[in-house]
Amino acid sequence: MTRPRLAALLSIYLFLATPVINNVIRQGQLEADLFAVKSTGQPNGFARVARRTSDYRKIEASALEEMLLHDHSSGRTRVSNAMRWKAEKQK
Repeated sequence: MTRPRLAALLSIYLFLATPVINNVIRQGQLEADLFAVKSTGQPNGFARVARRTSDYRKIEASALEEMLLHDHSSGRTRVSNAMRWKAEKQK
């Protein structure tokens, strides 16, 4: 197999694998976010920091956009998860 053909096949494979790889990374990031909120007990502070990411990233991405282009959850998702934890903790 020639090098250009191999390079093309590898490029296509990585292009198609990107959403799967991003999803795996995103799941790990969600677990890390939850760990941070549980460890600090500061969901409001976490939410404030997550909202600051909107300075360089869309705070709310569509599901398709997030799946294809982002390896981290949107700021809105991260804030929602922190507030959900806060609500469950107050029960």
